[in-house]
Amino acid sequence: MRDGTTDRSNDYVQKSGIINFAKGETTKTITILIIGDSRLESDETFNVELGPSCIGCTLVDAKGVGTIIDDDAPRISILDVSMKEGTGEFLGFTDWTKFDFVIKRSNLLGAPVMCVLTTDVTAKSYYSDPVYDYVGRSGDCPQQSPFNVISFTATITVYVIADSMPENPETFLVKLLLCGGCNFDDNVAVGTILNDD
Repeated sequence: MRDGTTDRSNDYVQKSGIINFAKGETTKTITILIIGDSRLESDETFNVELGPSCIGCTLVDAKGVGTIIDDDAPRISILDVSMKEGTGEFLGFTDWTKFDFVIKRSNLLGAPVMCVLTTDVTAKSYYSDPVYDYVGRSGDCPQQSPFNVISFTATITVYVIADSMPENPETFLVKLLLCGGCNFDDNVAVGTILNDD
């Protein structure tokens, strides 16, 4: 066994030995004991390796990866948004359509902080095209948690610019990055701008 992102002295019990298959057996199970704790940390990995020798056999895949999923830090997911682009004019944020992306967390432990980045798919952002559909977020990182102390949800707003052109639905992505004090279950949401012209 080898450490990946884990520390064998704190996270799991080291194990070694010989595996013998009886005649007719096709599977064997290797059990690794995990050492639980209450620390807020990222998911961690370790490797279980076979070999280097295999008597009477050929090693096709000699390494298995074990992932220890942290159950103390909040697990974060962000929900998709699909809305009409609206009828506002180019007068300022208050006249544009607010796409509110809801972020959910699994528990109230800690104060998770994350960075927000938007990426064009078929919709164009202010940062990528002179004729744009929404105001992007260029990897901005908040200095404090977006969550209220007693709230399981928080909101990230992306402003969509309305126009009067008939067009197909357009999409962009909202990505959460570098989760401090939390782990991601789903860190990418799709924003779909529905045409209403």
